Amino acid sequence: YMRQWFGIGSSSPMEVDGQACFRQAVETIPYSFTPDSEIFAGYGSYSPTLQSSPVFSGIKTIGAKYYALFQAHTTPELAHREHGFLAEGYHSLKQLGPYTVLLTLDTRTERHLAGIVDRASYDQLFADLDARVPPTATNLIVVASNPVIFPRTKNFESLLRSASNSGITSIISYAVNGGSSKQARNDWISKDRFGEANAVTKLNDFWTCAVHRSERSFLVHSLQDFARRRSCRVTFVSGHVNCLSAAHFRTVQDAKYDARKYPEQRGFVSDFRSMIQLTVSGMVQEPADGLTLRAFHFAGKTAPFDAYTEEKMYHTFNMDVNQLPPPNNNQKLLGRRSYGIIIEHEFDNDRQRPGLLSFFYVEDETCVGTANPYIINIPPLRYPILPAQQQQLPPMQQQ
Repeated sequence: YMRQWFGIGSSSPMEVDGQACFRQAVETIPYSFTPDSEIFAGYGSYSPTLQSSPVFSGIKTIGAKYYALFQAHTTPELAHREHGFLAEGYHSLKQLGPYTVLLTLDTRTERHLAGIVDRASYDQLFADLDARVPPTATNLIVVASNPVIFPRTKNFESLLRSASNSGITSIISYAVNGGSSKQARNDWISKDRFGEANAVTKLNDFWTCAVHRSERSFLVHSLQDFARRRSCRVTFVSGHVNCLSAAHFRTVQDAKYDARKYPEQRGFVSDFRSMIQLTVSGMVQEPADGLTLRAFHFAGKTAPFDAYTEEKMYHTFNMDVNQLPPPNNNQKLLGRRSYGIIIEHEFDNDRQRPGLLSFFYVEDETCVGTANPYIINIPPLRYPILPAQQQQLPPMQQQ
């Protein structure tokens, strides 16, 4: 672990030099949250039999220990008492100045096949939001390893769960062309070291997976309520899907609702349901293959989230980094390595209510730098602030 991540104990000067920047980053970045890679890919999305086995439980304990030590600079015993982690696992609430608050969700420690975060943890997190977010805050950034707004996978799941049936794998095979497609195809229809289908385990990880539908609705409705009561813009930041994308929730525009009585009908600035999802791919991991991106592209249709909210993928990437149309004219998802930067930004010269400005920096064709960034504006929410009242979280149905 020390040699891989910090170059300590290595006999290779190249390996030591290559890890110097990472070591410096870990020493100076004030906070990082735990993805599944701290344990192993897909942890929590396997069958209950595997998840409860001594081997899985032991690996989880070791992963949590070294995440706490090397990235959070604490121990599992001290993490909550002395370092401010919340509920079970490593949830955290950080204030970045008077206007921006960062809520990071630990989506691994409590994860199981039918759930991501336990209800008791949600109750504590939203109670802390109400108690600790200052009235000056105009932005709540919710960090979750997987995107909350992403193409829905229901039909994709059904197809891949049946991939072993006669004829289905050949359909998938013919859907992909090119020399590199065979590996991509095999990654989806093969089984992993535990005998589980790779595709099913990957899709179980997603918030948009059918099994997490109720929990996803609960989370979004709770955040909508917080945004409405506090006039605070909610923005999601994620990764873990090996591609870039941007999407949003927004209020369904309906003429039967008078905009004078329903401010959310006036557009983005006064719409408490409007939340933008920013998703970046990894800086190291190989980007998603063409088959995966095409499948998500076709699944990424505008769809109703509920009776009052719709979700939609943005056509962010009308040009690739080489100034050519994106592969397969897929303007919703871009399969390149990247990183994101978010800064506060004053809209309409209002210094008391800044919004956010997001930059996607994407690896260029030479693989030695980044192209001009893709920029997304996130204006602050201007919704009439309601009198303080006891928060009533919506029910979360049990799967």
